[in-house]
Amino acid sequence: MANWSSGTSRRGRLSFEALQRRTAAPVRAALGLAGRWSAYFVAFDVLQLDGQELLARPYATRRALWEELFTARALKAPWTWCPMTTDLAKAREWLESRTDVSGVEGVVVKPLNSRYMAGYRGWTEIRPRETTEAIIGAVTATLTRPGLLVLGRYDRQHRLRAVGRTATLRPDVSRQVGVYLWGPVGRGKSWLSDTLFDMVRAEKQRVHFHEFFRGFHTAYARHRHEPRAGERAVAELLGDCRFLFFDEFHVHDAGDAMLMGRVVSGLFERGTTLLATSNYPPSGPFPNLTFHHMFEPTIGLLERSLDIVEIPDGPDYRVSGVSTRPCSGFSGGRYLWPGGTSERADRPRPCRLLARNGPCRWDADTSGPSPYGTT
Repeated sequence: MANWSSGTSRRGRLSFEALQRRTAAPVRAALGLAGRWSAYFVAFDVLQLDGQELLARPYATRRALWEELFTARALKAPWTWCPMTTDLAKAREWLESRTDVSGVEGVVVKPLNSRYMAGYRGWTEIRPRETTEAIIGAVTATLTRPGLLVLGRYDRQHRLRAVGRTATLRPDVSRQVGVYLWGPVGRGKSWLSDTLFDMVRAEKQRVHFHEFFRGFHTAYARHRHEPRAGERAVAELLGDCRFLFFDEFHVHDAGDAMLMGRVVSGLFERGTTLLATSNYPPSGPFPNLTFHHMFEPTIGLLERSLDIVEIPDGPDYRVSGVSTRPCSGFSGGRYLWPGGTSERADRPRPCRLLARNGPCRWDADTSGPSPYGTT
């Protein structure tokens, strides 16, 4: 059943709300509503004809019998049938034009030789998707456990206007308070994250993961005799920060792995949105097999609380051009590959490569290899 609204404000539109009101209304009220909102019976299949079941017949046969039935009985409105085509171009035209009608979501594809199977969904629904950019202007409930998102866009006067809202978030989605972006090196993770970071209009910090932990150890030492020392250290480092970008999320030390869970949980309890980049999936930032079990609670916390996004393997943008962005202390320096005579002469002390067939990184202000730069 489909209801076609004939009201002046909704003329020529499908209205399932009106259909629900008709079916739920008492008899007398239903007669009045029928005059206002006409209804049609839209048939899309026939399963029995003249007492004979057709479930085992292929869909093409059932469709032919159904069309013969409509023609023989000269059925007219409010009886109608759902259109069908085997022409791909026609189906595409329907998908583009007929879905503009409110209430029509898309097209359905079904094999012509398929039987009707009760309880089995053998149809494939195809719906068009139109996307647009919007800003999350507000949330219901709390920032750490939002109920739904209120979306907005700026008008011509640069005023933020509400344009819609999401459905109620599932519990697993509402717990996600950030993004974990991972993939091979040189695929653009930091560039994507920097772009998002620059757009954020809130108290924010961008920090290399190891630099943050050096500061955290110092702050933690100052508060180690106080209750909830880890949370106090995080609060001291972040202040009013509401958006934190961790670049190069990777844990080398077993002690840091134990503290990491406290740091991350402290961030979420503060309502801080976390954006992290890593060369590894959440299960891989701490590859120490001996102490890996100590990091497993943190892995679970990350997977439950963050939207995990993988950047698949692709072009290495490090070698496709020269970046104009200034290097950080971690990413700056010089490389020897494999380190010829001229390169070694540029340094007072030659270095023996520490990696397995890999580069050894030099700091610009030292004469030896940086231990955290070897790969």
